[in-house]
Amino acid sequence: MNEAPNLFDDGKAYERLMGRWSRLAGEKFLDWLTAPKNLKWIDVGCGNGAFTEVLIARCSPAAVVGVDPSEGQIAYARTRPGAKLAEFRVANGARGNTNLYVAAPGGGNYLRAMVVGAKQEEA
Repeated sequence: MNEAPNLFDDGKAYERLMGRWSRLAGEKFLDWLTAPKNLKWIDVGCGNGAFTEVLIARCSPAAVVGVDPSEGQIAYARTRPGAKLAEFRVANGARGNTNLYVAAPGGGNYLRAMVVGAKQEEA
């Protein structure tokens, strides 16, 4: 029996199903946040980069680092034309994950964007 692909591991399949919703939710979030331009961002759980692309278009950030535990999502995110400014890394936001906390490019403070509740780890 063939199993359906895990959408959290396949950036292209996730885009077909959820991409437009990620962009719509991201636009609403950024409207609410009204962040100034030229900030440095860390997009934790960036998935396939749909929100990251909106963030770059709307906020003119100085730098963006997108992190996600899925290599497939990160690979897709790196192909987005509107996300060329971003540096994408395979990592997760779990406590104790040192991959997330390496020095971000350019140093300084980063604003952290994170969608909560998409996938929960067991304690």
